[in-house]
Amino acid sequence: MVHSQPKVTVIIATKNRTTLLKERSLKSVYNQSTLPHQVIVVDDSDAQRFIDDNISVIEEYQNKALRLQINHIINHRTKGAAGSWNSAVDYILSQKQIPENTFIAILDDDDEWHSNYIKMSFDNIRKHSLDMVACDFYRITEEGKEINTAPNRLDVNDFLVGNPGIQGSNIFIRLSCFLEAGCFDENIESCTDRDICIRITDLATIKYRRVAIPLMNHFAESTRVRMSTPNTEIKNSGLNNFWLKYSKRMTEEQKEGYLKRAKTLFNWVLPKILEEPKEIYSKPITSIEKFSLQVGVICSDYKVISPLLIQLGQLQSETFIDKIQIFLLENNLSVEDKKAIINQKQLLEVIFITKPMQDKWIGKADYFKNFSRNKNSMFSIAQARTLLQKYIGQVMKQTTDSVVAWILDEDMRITKDTVAGLKVLPQLKKQGVDIVIGKYEFSSPNPPINGVRTQLVDFWFNLNWLLNQKMTAKMSDISFENRILIKKYPDYYYDLSRKHSGHLEHPFWLKPNSNIETISNAIERLGKDIIKIFGGTPLTRSLLTIHSGSILDTAKDSVNRGGNTFIFNPEALDSVPNLNMEINGTDIRRSDMMWAIINKYYRKMNIKSVNIPIWHTGKVFRNPAMLNIDKVREEILGSCLYAGLTDWLKVNPEHSLCFSEKEISTIIDNMKHHLKQRLILLKQSFYRIRGVSKSIQGLRIYAQSQDLQKLTEIVDQLFSKHNFERIEKNVGIIPFPILSDFLNSMQKQSDSYKTSVIS
Repeated sequence: MVHSQPKVTVIIATKNRTTLLKERSLKSVYNQSTLPHQVIVVDDSDAQRFIDDNISVIEEYQNKALRLQINHIINHRTKGAAGSWNSAVDYILSQKQIPENTFIAILDDDDEWHSNYIKMSFDNIRKHSLDMVACDFYRITEEGKEINTAPNRLDVNDFLVGNPGIQGSNIFIRLSCFLEAGCFDENIESCTDRDICIRITDLATIKYRRVAIPLMNHFAESTRVRMSTPNTEIKNSGLNNFWLKYSKRMTEEQKEGYLKRAKTLFNWVLPKILEEPKEIYSKPITSIEKFSLQVGVICSDYKVISPLLIQLGQLQSETFIDKIQIFLLENNLSVEDKKAIINQKQLLEVIFITKPMQDKWIGKADYFKNFSRNKNSMFSIAQARTLLQKYIGQVMKQTTDSVVAWILDEDMRITKDTVAGLKVLPQLKKQGVDIVIGKYEFSSPNPPINGVRTQLVDFWFNLNWLLNQKMTAKMSDISFENRILIKKYPDYYYDLSRKHSGHLEHPFWLKPNSNIETISNAIERLGKDIIKIFGGTPLTRSLLTIHSGSILDTAKDSVNRGGNTFIFNPEALDSVPNLNMEINGTDIRRSDMMWAIINKYYRKMNIKSVNIPIWHTGKVFRNPAMLNIDKVREEILGSCLYAGLTDWLKVNPEHSLCFSEKEISTIIDNMKHHLKQRLILLKQSFYRIRGVSKSIQGLRIYAQSQDLQKLTEIVDQLFSKHNFERIEKNVGIIPFPILSDFLNSMQKQSDSYKTSVIS
């Protein structure tokens, strides 16, 4: 339901054009007969002098019109107009405005509105209960001006080839609809207006109307560089990426029209760089030393660990492996499952860390006295891994051979690339490395909720691509295009990345499962496999390790530990626990990363992340009755604590984790910042996921497809506004004294753990 008294926010992106900002865009907003609720000027300028001048101009207008609120912010997303506009959306959401009750009006810094633009646009919205309007406008060049009309209705086909009359400066839209469309695609530097209009139209529920009066002046002088200036890097890149994104959806006639128009207006032709790139494989290891592996795994389910045990048995036959011991910590492992493991192990040496052994340690060692199992008779991952690592660390200290400890999750699988990576471990040890953090392949280690948005975007684009072909035709393999984005965006699989946001709206393409798969078969597979993303099994954005040169050359400093870690120095296991922080009865995530942080900064260990991959399987999705808010909360708080702490440590790399009150206050402020930003990104994901669901429901085949109906039912169930409000409320109140106590206890807890003996 839309609340009363809707608000209008004007968004102006500016870059190095203070004079135009002052004399065109801001002046035209100042002269509006109906003033907006606020103006957000997003600064993407290259030099501080432009930023300072822009601030002066804003202050001047702010003083002229006390009723006009103008906020100046810096673009914190991708450089360019799209990132700037999206930064403004982040800012609006940080103000807790209601998206269904907020309208955004976008204005380029070199364009201007007529004085009644906001009034007439808003009047149309209220009179006709609309979501979006676009007015006619004057296009002004050196030769004069001409009227460009906005489209009478939104049609995807009109935007695929050209622009039917919606520029950045005549977009006036309800914010909730804009969020459902995914906001601007930051991977497209130009053609941004056409791209967003296609995705808005795809929603199939947008109520749109043309305002058939010129209310905006769009300046298109050829004497200055603009986003649409021919032969510029920005324009060429935009045309390239628009083609990569939408050509699969075009008819042959539309493709021809697109290429012809781009050549005529912008002197652009399809470049060869869009062809399939050649892969570069790792250099072979020439000198290989033998070593033994002590593999540590927490086990709860025989079916999950069984494939890994088989592969470890096969690994034992490799010439560079001297011996493999498996230390298996039972975490509510049933008697039947344990018998199955014993029957399977054959030549493998499996040492069980049993429940009686664990109980003995808890009763004996001071550090472990507060350890306890939950209602399912299981330790938390932090406590279970701490017990496992303590045991292996003490065994490792008593071993005289060349031994490497390998801490694995039970749902990991060994591949040929894993084996190749293992061979370099002795060389890393010789280089003085204490801990090696390996990579994941296939399924992300992040909770599934954090990868659903991009996977659903991929699903939508792939479905449209496949439906645009003959059902009996063989499916072509265009998945090589994915590698362009993988190299550009390392967090391509992660919706909430802090590194970049240009990966969110550019699709990855489905790879054929055979060279004879038909389009019809691929559509059927797509429909059945999409449900698996809710359990973490990727549809299109599988984690890949890009092979380039020597594996040793990929080594870099990191504390981003996961379930694939190698340890050369037993002190890393015997003197540092997996610390977790408990808040309101739940343990937050990232205890393994806290372990790495303590080892690096307090124990002064040399830790490297290296491209030694292992296959990570996804979990089976069973369609729960409701979202597990506690697990979401644990992940959010854990990730924000990790981000806040590592941000501070980057500035203080020699710190030993003995914090002053002022330092703790800064770290907590960092965490608050990350928590705020994370909730904003998660909120946008929820809206976009619901938007894709609406688009799917607008397809003709929806009524005949049980797979599509099930998909939208799951989205409605899990990604409702109510569920997000529950998440927001659940993490919104953080007992920061607990954070302070936790940070202050890191050294003390580690020292207590180090002196605990469990033999």
